[in-house]
Amino acid sequence: MIRSLSTAATGMQAQEAKLDQISNDLANMNTTSYKRGRTEFHDLMYQTIKDPGGAPGVNQAPVGVQVGSGSKVAAQYSIQEQGPVKITNGLFDLMINGEGFFACQLPNGQIAYTRDGSFKMDAQGRLVTSSGYPMIPPIQIPPGTAGVTITGNGQVRVMTAEGQDAEIGQIQTVNFLNPGAMKKIGENLVTPTASSGPPVQGTPGENTLGTIQQGAVEASNVKPTESIMDMISAQRTYESNARVMTVGDQMWSTLNNVMK
Repeated sequence: MIRSLSTAATGMQAQEAKLDQISNDLANMNTTSYKRGRTEFHDLMYQTIKDPGGAPGVNQAPVGVQVGSGSKVAAQYSIQEQGPVKITNGLFDLMINGEGFFACQLPNGQIAYTRDGSFKMDAQGRLVTSSGYPMIPPIQIPPGTAGVTITGNGQVRVMTAEGQDAEIGQIQTVNFLNPGAMKKIGENLVTPTASSGPPVQGTPGENTLGTIQQGAVEASNVKPTESIMDMISAQRTYESNARVMTVGDQMWSTLNNVMK
């Protein structure tokens, strides 16, 4: 009976990890540019009591006997499907329509990446994230600017107090070969890993990079209905494994009583 108890326990632990992922998704339903997660499972090692086929001979067995030891979490990663467009009409709210990330510099000098385009202007006129991290390459709005226009290919143009139109910078975006493998560090930021590949910088709208839409941000791609369905499935699987543990304990108790 001990095998069934330990096997069912691994199933319960795996479903706990699935529920953790679902709860994080639902908690971030209104988080700008949040990407919902996915949890995958693997089966654990098997004890082979009898090999399929066995030794060659007249009575060769067509199938074998293998006893499994449960399941485990194989991977948890983000689904990089683009979220819905959320119109804000904010002057420095930028959405990437398609692939790509904005780059920003952390206080320790590290470069991090984000799909959250809700930028602000700091005291020096620089475009920064909501946490105050400056955009890379830097964009600085000059004093006395009467208006700012950011085109689909990332050109930043301003209208001066004298009514003159001038280009002051070019926003660059970055893409990765495998963005789903990037490491989340909080504050809507991610950093590259060995599996994501190196950053490839370019002009929005060129190659595989998406264009920029001013006055909008990308909403979370969490789908509440799917999350609720996954939650119910995880709950039922957890309950089934708990029931297996209960039955296994009862059978073990019966065996102990017989041996008294």
